[in-house]
Amino acid sequence: MSTDVELQTADSEKNLVGDSFENKDYSKQQHVHEGNEIVMTNVLEETTSSGGMVDLTDQQLPKFEELESTSISDRGSFVNIRTISYSIQIVTNFIMLLIVAGILFSIFFTGFQQLEEHVTTEANLRIQRAIYDDFKNALALLASFGNWLDFYNVMDAAYSDGYKTFLDWVDINYPYGMMRDAIKSNFALIYFKNGTLAAAKGFNLETGDILETPAELANLGSDNPLRKDMDKSTTRVNGYLLTSKYGALLVSAYPIHFSPLKNNPPNGILIFARIQTEQVTSSIASRAQMCITQFSVNDAALDSVRKRMKLDKPTIINGYDMNWENNQAFAYEEIDLRYLSGRVCDSVSVGLEAKGRVATFQLYADIYGNPAVVLRADTERFILNLGINAFVIAVCLLLAIMIILGIAVILFTEVGIIRGILQLTDRVTKIYETSDISNRVSMKGNDEIAKIGSNVDQILTIIENSQVQLKQKQDEMRQLLQRISLEEYKTKSIMNSLPNSVIMVDKTNGEVVGSNEPFYECTGYSESMIKVGNLSVAKLFNKPSTDQLMDEFKELTLNSGSKAMSMSTVNGMIIPVIISVQDAKFYKRNKVVSAFVISIQDKRKDLELVKEVELDEEKVREIQLLIEFERMIKNPDSRDEFIRKCNENGKRLTMLFVEVKNLMAGLNSTNFQYVWESYCQVEESISNFPEFKSAKLEKDLSNQLNLMEMNLKSAIIRNYYNNK
Repeated sequence: MSTDVELQTADSEKNLVGDSFENKDYSKQQHVHEGNEIVMTNVLEETTSSGGMVDLTDQQLPKFEELESTSISDRGSFVNIRTISYSIQIVTNFIMLLIVAGILFSIFFTGFQQLEEHVTTEANLRIQRAIYDDFKNALALLASFGNWLDFYNVMDAAYSDGYKTFLDWVDINYPYGMMRDAIKSNFALIYFKNGTLAAAKGFNLETGDILETPAELANLGSDNPLRKDMDKSTTRVNGYLLTSKYGALLVSAYPIHFSPLKNNPPNGILIFARIQTEQVTSSIASRAQMCITQFSVNDAALDSVRKRMKLDKPTIINGYDMNWENNQAFAYEEIDLRYLSGRVCDSVSVGLEAKGRVATFQLYADIYGNPAVVLRADTERFILNLGINAFVIAVCLLLAIMIILGIAVILFTEVGIIRGILQLTDRVTKIYETSDISNRVSMKGNDEIAKIGSNVDQILTIIENSQVQLKQKQDEMRQLLQRISLEEYKTKSIMNSLPNSVIMVDKTNGEVVGSNEPFYECTGYSESMIKVGNLSVAKLFNKPSTDQLMDEFKELTLNSGSKAMSMSTVNGMIIPVIISVQDAKFYKRNKVVSAFVISIQDKRKDLELVKEVELDEEKVREIQLLIEFERMIKNPDSRDEFIRKCNENGKRLTMLFVEVKNLMAGLNSTNFQYVWESYCQVEESISNFPEFKSAKLEKDLSNQLNLMEMNLKSAIIRNYYNNK
């Protein structure tokens, strides 16, 4: 009963500690309190496990300053917020500058490139205007030469017998000088109405050399476009003609007629053809104020644009109308410096490098509508260069603006934010380094930083008040731990003083969590084996199921009974035991744990006790018989009778021993007392009557008495167990 009382007392003390740890608000508010609870718990566990008294000095309980210093993490490497702020602002401004510059570059480059392409395309119309002017001039000359009455009449004569006169007239009217200065064409060709060549004149306008008539113009077939509608005086035909001998020709056709005559249908066809020489191209470039390069459709210089050229429809030239069919450039790109041969520039562009110039490519058709020639017109990229310059100026202005704004933001941040943060940091750091929580931050102002400083001051006030409370709780905990340590020591001492083995079993897992010294002596287990949790109650009592065994313990606690069981030692030896179980609680790892306290009685000791009791009873009986024999001897009558019987002769005494021996052979409960009395009489007679102590007789009697005593004791023990 004393053991149960001590366990309950220690249990109540542990519950008190648990409540003191769990129900205090200040321990949840401050990390310092939490650390103190952990230390107190560790001290309590060490006290419980050691089983002895612990001297709780100030060194074993944590000081507030130590807990405060350990609860704050090391400062480590410190980066100034001013550096971080400036770095972020610089990087942010740089990224914004890149983004804005990228947007501006996209806008400027795309916009100016489109504008440049549009302006260059529009400039290309000047070339078409120059070509159109050449055709218009050619048609005007054709009209002036093809609308003569003399020419008309000579042409009529050529159909009969006046052909020679016709040829003479042609020689006179189309000399080299006329061709060079007035007509400005390399060829003057006159055809009959059926397309047959009637006369031809051809000169190199620079040298005056006579040129042969191109094979393509030697005869105009019925499907030749130059003959189309030539039976009408209003017909005008012109277009490029690509020849294998002279290259591209600017050809214009006009019907030979005379307008004042009534009903005079055209009687022939007059054609002027001009070779597209470098001088002709230079004249077009001068009037268009651009650089022009003429390519045949198979020229290698067109390889980069050939795919686009094949998808494009050639421009159809019309000498009397500027609305040309398919009039657009099919390619626009930077000029290829590999193909500058034949490039002709106007007087303004002469001497300028071709590098960085942009060009348009336009395909022109011949008189049959097939691709004949490509004109490349290039011009200086002044618009794009203007855009690049504007972009650079815009970026510089933007950079200047962002620098000014960045400086303004930095100044505002420095004055309004960073300075206050650094001031707050310095004051908090000073409090941290000095560990003096009586100091205050005392920030001035109404902004968020000042509010943070005010909150820090309030926290310091709370910590300072909590420090006082915590020290009070430390004293209470120190006293409480001392009481718990004392009770634990008393409980352990009581358990060790009990003769029976006692163990404590955790109800949650069935592990043996405590025991006394008799248990270790009985089973051979050690305290270290129990601490590491190597001993389960099922293993100890040779049971297959821990849950079933725990249910049996629970039933024993309800019935307050005992039960015989078998217990195994560390070496595997089985011991018969009797157990009794009671409920208890103990403190483990900051928690109150329910347990069974089991008292174990070793039945082997009971058997030995029974033997000792029997021996004690035998001694008592012997004493009783001796007392009875002594009473008989003290009675004169009984004593005389005994002496008489003993004095008859020595044989009588011998017969008495023989009678005793015979009686012992058939010993039972009925004659046990008589035999014992006879033994006692013989022994008493030897002790009290010296007359019987002859040497030989004494020796015989002693031997007989020793044998009788030994047999009698054995008989007594057998008789005891048989009756039981």
